[in-house]
Amino acid sequence: MGDLMRRPLVDADDSKQPAQTWNHFGEIVRPDLLWRWTIEKNPTFRYFQQALRDWDKRRADPSRRPLCLTCDHAFRPGENMPSAWMFVRVSVSKAGVPRQLILVGICEECTANDDARLLREGCADLRRAFPDMPEFKVHVVQEALVVVN
Repeated sequence: MGDLMRRPLVDADDSKQPAQTWNHFGEIVRPDLLWRWTIEKNPTFRYFQQALRDWDKRRADPSRRPLCLTCDHAFRPGENMPSAWMFVRVSVSKAGVPRQLILVGICEECTANDDARLLREGCADLRRAFPDMPEFKVHVVQEALVVVN
């Protein structure tokens, strides 16, 4: 994965819940899903917006410029936004609050790939990025049941 954007959301003291209550959720976000989240007032949309603001700030910094999930396309200021995203909410509490967000853009050419393939590639990159995290598994949030881990 060319780019992993990580954003902590809660303080370390907020980890008072037992470890087994934390889950990771990953999904490919396309415009139709964003529209649904907006209409349904889905709280996930608020976390996506937070991650997106941080992602967008990085476009202007050449040393931190975000890359596409599956190729070397760099997203620069003044260019089109990604056509889709891989959005991972890490360590989501029972209350639905993620400890960290990972947002990776997908360029127009790569969005032609199906979601299952994009998720497989993204999850493989997450495992490479976090090799010491035991049994890092992401619950895939999709319309159809797809196994990517």
